[in-house]
Amino acid sequence: MSHYSEVKTSIKDLECLVKALITMGFKKEHVDLLSEKEQLRGYTGDSREQRADVRIKGSGWGRGQNHVGGASNDLGWEKQANGTYAMHVSDYDSHRYGKTWQDKMEAQYSSEVIKKKARQCGYHLAETYDKTSGEITLKVNVF
Repeated sequence: MSHYSEVKTSIKDLECLVKALITMGFKKEHVDLLSEKEQLRGYTGDSREQRADVRIKGSGWGRGQNHVGGASNDLGWEKQANGTYAMHVSDYDSHRYGKTWQDKMEAQYSSEVIKKKARQCGYHLAETYDKTSGEITLKVNVF
């Protein structure tokens, strides 16, 4: 059984979190928005003590429902008292969803927040994203 780590993030906007996860390669229908916190599952289907408000199912859910990859555990994001979402990732899955992936995810989330704010102000945006490096370039046209 793989241990879970809690990763503190600056993520506060649920809509932008979901959009960032989709940009990072998850399908919208595989990002579960839970009405109540639920326990995450390990790769054998066992319940873990970690709970999440947003979940991507790992291999413990059975055939056709593993969206994390390999013999994986669930990935989860849990809303904290300060309004941020902490990420729960198992040691086993941290080889794929570790620091490098988390940094790209935070950058993509930040991009989504900027785009949302710019749209609210009526600005036009152009974006380029390099999936290899994680570099995001945003150009805001102010009229």
